[in-house]
Amino acid sequence: MEASETLVSLVIPVYNKAPELVRAVESALAQTHDNIEVIAVDDGSTDDSPALLQSLAARERRLVVITQSNGGLSVARNRGLDVANGRYVLFHDADDALECDAVEVLLRTALETGSDVVGGVFRRHMPRGVRIVAAFSHDDRCMDFRRDRALAEKYCTNFSSCNKLFDLRFLRTNNLRFTPGLFMQDIEFWIRVMFNSRSVTQIAHVVSNYYHYADSSSQSRTDCRFESLFTLYDRIERFFVSNGLEERIGIGRLAVMQGALMFFVRWKLDDWEQDGETADLDRLRLLLTRFDDRDFVRFLRLRRGPNAALLLLVRAGDYAEASRLRRTPYAGPAAWRRVVGGLDSPYKILAFARRVGRSRMQKSVYEIRVLTPYYLARPRLLAALPLKAVRYLAARLLGRRKR
Repeated sequence: MEASETLVSLVIPVYNKAPELVRAVESALAQTHDNIEVIAVDDGSTDDSPALLQSLAARERRLVVITQSNGGLSVARNRGLDVANGRYVLFHDADDALECDAVEVLLRTALETGSDVVGGVFRRHMPRGVRIVAAFSHDDRCMDFRRDRALAEKYCTNFSSCNKLFDLRFLRTNNLRFTPGLFMQDIEFWIRVMFNSRSVTQIAHVVSNYYHYADSSSQSRTDCRFESLFTLYDRIERFFVSNGLEERIGIGRLAVMQGALMFFVRWKLDDWEQDGETADLDRLRLLLTRFDDRDFVRFLRLRRGPNAALLLLVRAGDYAEASRLRRTPYAGPAAWRRVVGGLDSPYKILAFARRVGRSRMQKSVYEIRVLTPYYLARPRLLAALPLKAVRYLAARLLGRRKR
């Protein structure tokens, strides 16, 4: 079948997005690939969104408007999947804007490769400026994540559903839908897609414009959202176990670390700094104890910044040090990139984290109190140290540094 003859369905969930809605819908209708249907699912909006959709649909036959009572993002997307008629489907958020050639380029690649999923790149419009997301600006074709662990670790955090074209038959055959009531549902959906697909292709082509909004629901701090984190992790863990993929469960943990845990750790550290309450941080600490030590090392390699150390400090129950590290100006990625290769254990990551941003005297106190006893209690490690390092530690212990 020629690309021009291939119908593509674009699904847009809508909930109270009136200020940005026209831009989002018109960017979908303006695609250079003309054979499309745009399915806008109004999820019980209480603003002018329903009226705007009806006005747009009155002059554009390719726009289909569905109205339902409020059920959440997952329910709205699933409704779109149920009525979609295309061979492929693309999800689009009602406050973003597609590039005009997004469908054309993604579809051409899908037909060339036969991949179940083809992903593109976001252009992010943030308060500090506009940038293209470089992490996935690659041309990687026909990836099989079941067979290639390195690629799976690289792409497990590429979990947005709005930069990808999905083969609709692939989704339906594998019953790949969004979990109703679950926040951060894209993470679970993407993990299931990754390990059900036979081929995924990524291209270095900008397909969508993401706009940051301070009041975005993705940044909301609610009790329901916090509880959803634990449901999310349990569902991902259960997926790997039930499909005989226990040795790949660390990939799911990487996705949760990046896509969910960092948000909640920062949020709950803010609360702890304000009121000293540790109950929620303690729950995060217990969740992190279910992670393997190697998961944190892999996360450090993946992100090359202080996030892995921040999670380790919370796992250790050292909330004061986690708070200090988070607010230390020198704790950013630049402080980590030059040493990341040598931080191959949680102990080394924590040791480096506790030194970042401290004065020379503070570092000396730390080394005397922590590093020296550590090596003295492990003679084999001490014997393996270079002579220069042994002299350095001895000098620290004596309170002076030999030159």
